[in-house]
Amino acid sequence: MKKLVLSMTSFFRPLLAGADESGTCGDNVTWMYSEAKQTLTIFGSGDMFNYGSGFTPFNNCSNIKKVVIESGISSIGSNVFQNCSGLTSITIPNSVTSIGEGAFQNCSGLTSIMIPNSVTSIGNHAFEGCSGLSSITIPNSITSIGYAVFKNCSGLTSIMIPNSVTSIGDHAFYAYRGRSSLTSITIPNSVTSIGYAAFWGCCRLTSITIPNSVTTIRDHAFDGCSSLTSIIIPNGVTTIRDFVFSGCSGLTSIMIPNGVTRIGQFAFRACSGLTSITIPNGVTSIGQCAFVGCSGLTSITIPNSVTTIREHSFGGCSGLTSITVENGNSIYHSSDNCNAIIEKATNSLILGCKNTTIPNSVTSIGQCAFSGCCGLTSITIPNSVTRIERSAFQKCSGLTSITIPNSVTSIESYAFSDCSRLTSITIPNSVTRIGNHAFSGCSGLTSITIPNSEMNIEIPGSTSLLSVTPNEELYDYDSDIFSGETYSKGTLYVPKGTKDLYTRSCGWWNFLNIEEKPSEARTPSSED
Repeated sequence: MKKLVLSMTSFFRPLLAGADESGTCGDNVTWMYSEAKQTLTIFGSGDMFNYGSGFTPFNNCSNIKKVVIESGISSIGSNVFQNCSGLTSITIPNSVTSIGEGAFQNCSGLTSIMIPNSVTSIGNHAFEGCSGLSSITIPNSITSIGYAVFKNCSGLTSIMIPNSVTSIGDHAFYAYRGRSSLTSITIPNSVTSIGYAAFWGCCRLTSITIPNSVTTIRDHAFDGCSSLTSIIIPNGVTTIRDFVFSGCSGLTSIMIPNGVTRIGQFAFRACSGLTSITIPNGVTSIGQCAFVGCSGLTSITIPNSVTTIREHSFGGCSGLTSITVENGNSIYHSSDNCNAIIEKATNSLILGCKNTTIPNSVTSIGQCAFSGCCGLTSITIPNSVTRIERSAFQKCSGLTSITIPNSVTSIESYAFSDCSRLTSITIPNSVTRIGNHAFSGCSGLTSITIPNSEMNIEIPGSTSLLSVTPNEELYDYDSDIFSGETYSKGTLYVPKGTKDLYTRSCGWWNFLNIEEKPSEARTPSSED
């Protein structure tokens, strides 16, 4: 049985500090250091000790330049050469069968390493942080690439994975903040699974072939691989998991196989180079924000099989000009060439684009329906609409005007936030509720006309609502509905006879310019 050494004695000794030294690192394993050659020689028989992180006799020994492990040693212990940043050369004999967890972690001076065919297992984190490593040969005896084995190996430009490997582990080639030189990788037909964040941040990776043997690609596997231009998902994959191709901005084409039934949340987030995508007829669910920020997409067709489209699935797809739902879909429709997705059961428009015509049957504009649609300059909301949901027109920066019909009773939070070109808004008498931040960030808004009727204002950080009527003093109102520029440069038009009330009311008094609507006379009540 291999021993785990946590001895503080070895840890605090001033080892290898300008002198020849020796010691043991296994029951039958001895080490000897030559200061003149800056070489550490390990000899004997059997296993080296497994050390806890930071407890090896060689931890942080930057003066070790070369390690020679002689024949007879059967394992390289866990963490044994951790943080030996000066190490440039290592000789591993054919007698070694395993390399322990974290064995060479943060050996940043190591440029190449030859692992013999005798090695059958490489522990988690074994070469993590070996930033100088430019090439490595993985022998055919290895069956899996473990957790974070080559994580943050920023100098690695290419790697050949042998046919013996069946799985690529979580974080295997993860690159922190995109610090990766890996440009290509060949995954053999033996591999069946690619782990969580396996290639996350490999931003220079231009091509990768995923063989048909792969049936599982876990979350974030290729997140941030911004140089990838095309990818073919193998037929055995049935789920495109969360964030799997998120941030692959160079991706111009992707083939989704017919066996896929679910597209996860943020799966293709910010794939701005994608101009088209075919969703196969087997897909039943499209996750939240699945295609958010795919600004290059010009058209989308929802097949009959889709029964669930989560919020913001296509948010920020500012290039969309055509939206179609196939005839026969039981949940959604896009009738009369409206260029929108409408939920049948609720008559809610859940996705629109700059060419959308809202049908008279629609009763609500759904959450994030037009969010990020910067090409939208104007739109007609029919009298059938009663609710404008949260973030419905958020960041529609091209929107210059909009008419809210008298049928609308509720404008929810962030509904028109960051519509920076919107210059005026008239809130009809039918509106009884305005959510928090509904018009925040509308920096061009200079004219706001409010209704005579009572309405509820959402208070930030609270679940309570504030009733606003012209004949009440609104000292408790504290909602951030509009932007600072609107408060300072805009004009609030209030019912006649109520200017003094709004001037003294908390929240409304933020408006520097408050004027009464001269055409709407008001008779003060006996309660005033």
